[in-house]
Amino acid sequence: MDNPLFRDPLYQKGVEHMQHARWLEALQCFEELSNRYPHEPKLEELLNEAQLRAALEESPQGKIRPRRWSTRTQRLVLGGGIVLFLLGFLMAGVLFIQQQILPVLAATQQEVQAKNLLEEGWLYLNRGDLDAADEAFHKAGVLNPGAPEVLDALAAIQRQRKAEVLYQKGVALQEAGQYEEALRYLMDYVTQTPYHRDAPQRILEIQRQQEMSRLFDEAEAAYLGGDYERAARLYRRLRATNNLYRHKLVSQRLFDIYMHLGYAALEASDTSVTNARQALAYFQSALQEDPQNPEAQQQVDLAQLFLQATEAIRQGQWEKAAQALSLLYQQDPNYLHGHVAALLYDALIHTGDLYQDRKDLPMAFEQYRKACTLPVENHTLCEARLNQIIPFITPTPTPTVTPT
Repeated sequence: MDNPLFRDPLYQKGVEHMQHARWLEALQCFEELSNRYPHEPKLEELLNEAQLRAALEESPQGKIRPRRWSTRTQRLVLGGGIVLFLLGFLMAGVLFIQQQILPVLAATQQEVQAKNLLEEGWLYLNRGDLDAADEAFHKAGVLNPGAPEVLDALAAIQRQRKAEVLYQKGVALQEAGQYEEALRYLMDYVTQTPYHRDAPQRILEIQRQQEMSRLFDEAEAAYLGGDYERAARLYRRLRATNNLYRHKLVSQRLFDIYMHLGYAALEASDTSVTNARQALAYFQSALQEDPQNPEAQQQVDLAQLFLQATEAIRQGQWEKAAQALSLLYQQDPNYLHGHVAALLYDALIHTGDLYQDRKDLPMAFEQYRKACTLPVENHTLCEARLNQIIPFITPTPTPTVTPT
């Protein structure tokens, strides 16, 4: 079989050196050829023989020099050493990770978990859920025992539990209406812990209740003492603060006050339109407190009739004034201390005069006759008017009206 090694000039030169016992020269040729033909058995055989011959020749005691490794063998040994080194380095890295890195990572993870549990616990604590907060803090303590933040959290739970007793007592007293004691407990609670739950709102509510109670007591004292205007102001202020606070009683009190003030305005010595308007306003306010009350409704109607009549008199509308005053007199003849009777007397006289000017003597007679029936001090004018028109409305002689 044709082998390119045998045609190589360097091979032929090495063989020639072997034939002439030039072992070192032959060895150099074969080593160089081994780089060209790394897997050639013949070349490997010649290389070994040249090495052996050269070693024998150089050793004066006849010892054989150790065999020199071929380049291929050296490469294999070097590669194996590198592999072994890498394997050793890898094993050392694995041991380092297991002994150094993983414990640090695990500890860091536990710290993160403990931190999250602490944050969760503080949220529960702020909401007043002490059991959930306590559980979260103890779990954090298992993950990170002895940490200052964990110890602080557990101490906060203990303080909060002690303060919680004050809160519960304050709430119970508030619900029982014992506001002074409830306020004291709740104020102590908020000064002992920063986690107040709804205690500030409860304190404000108690203070509002106390303010309303104070206003109600002042209003009641003014009402019972007869200071109705001040009582009305205090009851209205109380209603503006809380419309539901003792609503029924406040409404009854205001109704009584408005009716009393309305009658007081009508009873004033000055029976002016201003007083009547003031009385009407009071009676209307009373009617708002009790819309179905007949007494308040009647007083509103009477005051309105009176004001309608006085406005008609001011405008010279005597017939309209007489109609309104007649209705008012029929419902309450003593309205305004009987002042209505005098006003009606004047309105009837003027109305009769109007009918007389229109030549409607029967209607004029009727107005004068009604005027003479009213309980006024002097009937002279109505009697004179009657005596004046009687001859013109009777077909036969009729006795004249004599003064009563």
